Amino acid sequence: MKWLPEEALFQVLRLFVDARAAPAILISGLALDSDIPPTPALPGDFRLPVSEAWLLGLARCLGVPYGMLGFYSDNARGGLIRDLSPKPGLGGINQPHIDLGLEAQACVSGAANEPEGFILLALRGDPQHGALTRICSSQHLVACLEPWQVRALRRSPVQTQCVRTDSLSPYGKPFYAIAGSEEDPRVTFFYIPDHQDFSYRIVSDDAETEAAYQHALNMATDLADKVDLQAGDALLINNARCNHGRTAFEPQLDGSDRWLLKTFVTSGWRQVGAPVSSKRPLVWPNLLVKP
Repeated sequence: MKWLPEEALFQVLRLFVDARAAPAILISGLALDSDIPPTPALPGDFRLPVSEAWLLGLARCLGVPYGMLGFYSDNARGGLIRDLSPKPGLGGINQPHIDLGLEAQACVSGAANEPEGFILLALRGDPQHGALTRICSSQHLVACLEPWQVRALRRSPVQTQCVRTDSLSPYGKPFYAIAGSEEDPRVTFFYIPDHQDFSYRIVSDDAETEAAYQHALNMATDLADKVDLQAGDALLINNARCNHGRTAFEPQLDGSDRWLLKTFVTSGWRQVGAPVSSKRPLVWPNLLVKP
């Protein structure tokens, strides 16, 4: 907190608590470790104390950093920090050749640890400048949609559906693509990376809602800001107020590729249960803690 310029710190501290704050913040010029190893093909046992301090320090300004089980939780950082680098052939979000569509992080899983936000810190940017992080403000998108589209997306839920050669199956829970107040709407898109065994689509029992979802997604892709994260850049994202994605890019696979560090953030104690009541219990989020 002593190292950040006062104006930058002010913007960080209001990210989760001020409805007038930007949905994402880009901070550039952060000092990194003097000896950063080549971009890893797989998580390693290296430590980067300066870079990790920036990532977790910024997260502590927002709240509490945490990790999700299953995201390389056995590596040296215990899952609290995830390495994002090109891993062709492994699938998922680290597959560089696919365009990662817009989504809100973990929005339809039903998990209790859906992040309020997350941070991306670039140790090394894409040398070809082809990997662009997309950010689309929910408030800006809703203002650009037709009133009937907003009504349809608030009226009926949509559902992710996996399509296989011989079957259809739901994925996750139905969700409303637009929720929240008119002044501070929450738009939720969902994306699954390409898979060899299935494709997916977003469906609804309401044909107007299904059509409005696809139109809103196309519009959001056009409206999204594109951020070329390079070394020393940190992108702080409010998961409730924007959707994010990434363009496809061509990796070099020679140690010079894009390498980001990522951690999830919760603001801390929260109320759970319904209806809304001052008597609802305060619950601490389920954090991933490894020795």
